[in-house]
Amino acid sequence: MRGTKQSVVCSKSSDRANQVKLLADKEKCLDYLMALYESVNSGAYEKDKSISVLEHAESVSKAAVSLYLDATTLAVNSYEKMPYCYLITAYTMMCKMHLLNSDYDAAYTALDKAAKTACEMFAWVKVTTKDREILADYKFFAERTPRWAYSFSGLFSSKDNDFTKSERYKNAVKEIEKVLCDA
Repeated sequence: MRGTKQSVVCSKSSDRANQVKLLADKEKCLDYLMALYESVNSGAYEKDKSISVLEHAESVSKAAVSLYLDATTLAVNSYEKMPYCYLITAYTMMCKMHLLNSDYDAAYTALDKAAKTACEMFAWVKVTTKDREILADYKFFAERTPRWAYSFSGLFSSKDNDFTKSERYKNAVKEIEKVLCDA
């Protein structure tokens, strides 16, 4: 009898230690991503190098989504804990860098990826929680994704510009609106 109680206690202790380690790993990963984004925003790298850094951030963000996405992430204004938000940021920042390099096709590709990820994120949030405040918060984030994709560049002073007038931009907005419409 006594051996069974000890193994249950040890098992719970081991589970708790694993949870703490996983949380620490997640925090390190997200801190690393934030550092990558800050280095790109600060101009620490040339434009071409910044795109390489952001491609690396995309890869790390995808891993973060697959490893660290769970319902405990969801709270109002908890974007810094949400792996999907880091992946969307990788794409919107890529869009910025491609626009600064006058590579519109690559910028639209990054926008498409950002919109697809915003849709995926919101669909996941929608099935994960019924909390109206959390849903509204992530709806806000998803709705703003296309605008962030071009506005981060600083090239456009209004939302009525060549980038937003394109069919690809309008299609990205429509895809997000479809996912958000019944929220």
